[in-house]
Amino acid sequence: MKFDQDFSREDASLYDEAIREYAARITARSQATYLVGNIRFPGLSDIDMLVVTDVAASDNNQFFAPRQRLPKRFHRLFLHEPFIVPADMPHIIARTSHKKRRLLDGRDVLAKIEPLSTREERWCKLLESVCNYAAYIDRVNAAGYGSGRLMTAVVNTMRFTLQDYDYLHDTAMASSFEANVDSARERLIHGADNPQSVLLALWHDFCATFGWLRDSLKRALPLARNEEIVEFAIRFLKGQKIVDDLDSQALVGRYEEVTRYYERLRLLKLSFGQLFYGAAYKDIDRRYHQPMLPKIAYRLWYRGARAVNQ
Repeated sequence: MKFDQDFSREDASLYDEAIREYAARITARSQATYLVGNIRFPGLSDIDMLVVTDVAASDNNQFFAPRQRLPKRFHRLFLHEPFIVPADMPHIIARTSHKKRRLLDGRDVLAKIEPLSTREERWCKLLESVCNYAAYIDRVNAAGYGSGRLMTAVVNTMRFTLQDYDYLHDTAMASSFEANVDSARERLIHGADNPQSVLLALWHDFCATFGWLRDSLKRALPLARNEEIVEFAIRFLKGQKIVDDLDSQALVGRYEEVTRYYERLRLLKLSFGQLFYGAAYKDIDRRYHQPMLPKIAYRLWYRGARAVNQ
């Protein structure tokens, strides 16, 4: 296994400039633009943007894409496109872990919405993450290599998964994991003598933690004989699994809401922006397909516009 050392220390001011520039460029179609999460390790951390919009336009895939809108010097700061919240579904954000939001532009339409902390919601977020981690680990193991920066970003999200596990099981797994991950990220961005060994240690710790989590859940949940945890998770998220002390109708209602969310993204003509892991929602994660000729034309147009504004 080998991970690319595709990161280097950056000045925090470059992030600030990119964030301001992006928010300014999309203001015409955004009701609200937020920065979510923290940028604690510039050069390793990526920028997570969240946009609230109600504009359905055939060039939305280009209009909201940071690499299509911003000068090239900012491109490496983004690992993915912005998260999208349809303007008529603001409360969908309560079903995510995006609690730390800083308004950059527009009206703070999400100001009073906090993540839900019911047991049903915690179980759903936990099992969504399990599906995503299983798919990611399989992809990296099959390839035998991966992006070191992307891997650290994925590993970092495990802290939220363990927080959900701790809440449900009255344990304290998250804090030590967080400390180990932050220590590794600190060494990577401040010039570890052997970055590859740090990346491999972080990967092995992540895989071991996921293995422990998977086995713990298999013991705690009513899996059918020979049923894998991902298979159980997908059915659970649909409300098709009965678990003691959980409201199955609440699970069904949540799944219906997530289904409407995916439908709204398609109506907005966006192929990206999903708040939920696609590995957990394969049946409903049917993304908008932008026709090839308009896609090429819009990319060329935005490339020209970007060149003029460099």
